[in-house]
Amino acid sequence: MAVMIGRTKSWMLWLAGFLCALVFGRNVSAGEATEKHGVRPRPPLAEPEKPAAGIEDSKEWQALLAAWKEAEEVASGRRGQYPFDRKGQEKLLADLDQAARDLDKLAADGCLSEAEAGLLKDEKQVLVARVARFRPKELEGATCYKPMELPAPAQASSERLARRLALLEKLVAGGKVHRAAMEKVLASVQADLAVLDDDRQLAPLGAQERAAAERTRDAARAAVEKLGKLLRDGK
Repeated sequence: MAVMIGRTKSWMLWLAGFLCALVFGRNVSAGEATEKHGVRPRPPLAEPEKPAAGIEDSKEWQALLAAWKEAEEVASGRRGQYPFDRKGQEKLLADLDQAARDLDKLAADGCLSEAEAGLLKDEKQVLVARVARFRPKELEGATCYKPMELPAPAQASSERLARRLALLEKLVAGGKVHRAAMEKVLASVQADLAVLDDDRQLAPLGAQERAAAERTRDAARAAVEKLGKLLRDGK
């Protein structure tokens, strides 16, 4: 008998809530329903949290990628020996300079670490130097132009890795990396490691230069291996 009364009471409470919704509408507040009818309505379902925006979603990063892609096409020679006119050259170099400022902003906003921003800015400078080797169309056929002299590959690779080593080790110590940023840098670092693994490339260096290059290479490789682990672990 008590069970039947309990069930009847529950049914009556449900019916009271239903009538409350009919009379006062679906927008009646929980407090009003409880105060007027003694019925405690079910709380609304919480909306799922939106995922935090990553670096890939920022307008600064998108602009950087666009400038980077164009510069890489020029530097690779795919656009020929005269890949732009003067205005195009000025715009590309200005876009790359803006990319450096955007990296500072992304670091200040916490989207990049200072070490990642530093590595990307150094990579940007390397890209600018490669772009600067190409002439605008207005100089096509000019005979007074002297191309920029480049250091030997092993020397250039050793210098780049030496500049970046402290930043790579700082990233490892931090224990967290952004995949999008590292993909823009690690390919270049791996290329420099490959150069310094080649005895033929190391041969032109003096004994002291070669020893320093090999020490830098080994330290940079150790840092890159640790960064690779962080990327594989999703950190």
